[in-house]
Amino acid sequence: MTRSETMYRASRSALQIDSPRLAADKHGVVRVGGSRVTLDTVISAYKMGFNAEDIVEDYDTLKLKDARFAIDYYNTHTPIVEKYLREGEEAAAHARAKIDASGHQRGLRERLLKRRSDYQQ
Repeated sequence: MTRSETMYRASRSALQIDSPRLAADKHGVVRVGGSRVTLDTVISAYKMGFNAEDIVEDYDTLKLKDARFAIDYYNTHTPIVEKYLREGEEAAAHARAKIDASGHQRGLRERLLKRRSDYQQ
């Protein structure tokens, strides 16, 4: 596990969640209401101006009471949740950089476009 992944998991555990409505999965990702919807997703939508009702409309596995709980948790624990979100973004950026550096994606778009063009002819 890299340093940024370790920091990300540490910040997730620092959330100190004592509710089944927010629980970390085996990878340390906090899920809302036992669904696959992440806390990151709910809070991102909330910060874009969506309310709990709007969010639940987009994620049919999410219950309204759980979305409200996640938003309330964010509003009462903003600094630690913001740290958690920021470190998650840093871990994701690190993972993307690692993938880009591996070279596996280099030229992928061009190869796919050529394949599509060849197929259509």
